[in-house]
Amino acid sequence: IAKYWDKIAETQEGFWRAPEGLFWICGKRVYSELPPNWRGSCTLGIIHPGFFLLPESEGDNLGVPV
Repeated sequence: IAKYWDKIAETQEGFWRAPEGLFWICGKRVYSELPPNWRGSCTLGIIHPGFFLLPESEGDNLGVPV
């Protein structure tokens, strides 16, 4: 990740691709690579979906009260 701080003005295509498993989080938008001529504030982070899958064997039963 240090390469981004060492070359903050780099504009070469592909340079701003997020490391494997991480994404650029920019407000309400997320990128695997920052768009060309992008400007603004972003942070590197992990996207964790707000849902889970039930095992098919459980059918329609969650198994806990809702």
